[in-house]
Amino acid sequence: MREIRKILCPVDFSSGSDAMVNDTVELAAQLGAEVHLLHVYEMPLYQTPVGVDPSAGLPGGLMDVVQGVKKAVSERLEKLRASVDGRGVTLHTRMTEGRPAKSIVSIASDESFDLVCMGTRGWTGLRHLLLGSVAEHVVRASPCPVLTFPTPDDEG
Repeated sequence: MREIRKILCPVDFSSGSDAMVNDTVELAAQLGAEVHLLHVYEMPLYQTPVGVDPSAGLPGGLMDVVQGVKKAVSERLEKLRASVDGRGVTLHTRMTEGRPAKSIVSIASDESFDLVCMGTRGWTGLRHLLLGSVAEHVVRASPCPVLTFPTPDDEG
């Protein structure tokens, strides 16, 4: 059996994330593994007016929004880390901007994770067909095993 020492745990701050993180940390404690809590956020696209150089940077108001998002995500990650700290497991937090499924697979591959533990949103029917599933994409493309935790679809 493959040794599991590094677990990537993507979180979306949904109601199911807390339970999934608790279960992941409990598993890590049993395996002697470390857990990396990851949140991937997507920034909205914006149109640059004709004649404005997009390489000049983001407009001031949009930069404030970006900084606000980063601050909020950092605070939520730290709160989540603190909620499971003290169980003898080394915990790391990080955030990155990008497409969630692609970013999770890339990080798992580039940083040689042994396991990805993540929740499923439980989407079914038309919603699943239209929006897809981050967990499904990660399961298909991950370079390492993926353990999924079903989570309720209670957040619309």
